[in-house]
Amino acid sequence: MKIAYASDLHLEFQDIMLTNTENADVLVLAGDICTVKHFHSRPEMEKSYQEFFKTCSEQFPHVVYVIGNHEHYNYQFNYTVNDLKRKLAHYKNIHVLDNEVFDIENYTFVGSTLWTDMNDECPLTMDAASFAMPDFKIVKYFDGVNYMKFTPQQSVREHAKSLRYIKQVIRNCNDKDYYLERDVIVVTHHSPSHKSIHPKFAHEELMNGAFHNKLDYMMEMADNVKVWIHGHTHDTFNYVIGTTNVLCNPRGYPKEVGHGSFKLQYVEV
Repeated sequence: MKIAYASDLHLEFQDIMLTNTENADVLVLAGDICTVKHFHSRPEMEKSYQEFFKTCSEQFPHVVYVIGNHEHYNYQFNYTVNDLKRKLAHYKNIHVLDNEVFDIENYTFVGSTLWTDMNDECPLTMDAASFAMPDFKIVKYFDGVNYMKFTPQQSVREHAKSLRYIKQVIRNCNDKDYYLERDVIVVTHHSPSHKSIHPKFAHEELMNGAFHNKLDYMMEMADNVKVWIHGHTHDTFNYVIGTTNVLCNPRGYPKEVGHGSFKLQYVEV
């Protein structure tokens, strides 16, 4: 099976159309593709987004899409995923995964935003993230009683929930009595390893904990996780941990280095 993969296309800043030049079976979109609020507030942006997803649906037999942090921007966290699913429901081959799976052939795709544990819930990391990141300034959250700003503490809870789910899927797919021993492809927005930190950010110990996880141990232990595709960082990565190929192929923002040379990448499993 051949997989095309991309992340951080940021259609809210500039259009792009993806072409299946290598006959991939699945397109993976690892988050920060669009901003969901624009489907409701900016008709010209909704039209542009729908044209993008229509092209993806036509070009690729299946599309696996996990949302990033930007999908939530200027919106209500609790509504984002379901609203996006409703807006894309007429594309029957686009699968928006939020702690969910999609099975094809002998592979299970498990998808999640993932978030991070903020350097193991480090107060300094959470304070720095709260001060510096729009995630915790312009995203609303409903706790069942009140509306408030989304917080680093809530992102840690979301991370724990997603991590439990991903681990359970990996275990189930390695249990021949439960799931017939399927190989797993993990798709998250936030990265699973500090190996996805570009050297230029190596000194940012606090903020790196808001972007990256330390899940190397999972890949070292789980020989059925063949590929882990992520986004969030705007630098390209391709490395191996255990038997897992970790991949990241972002477009990034219009003025960033490499933005103009972006192209789809492909991996065969």
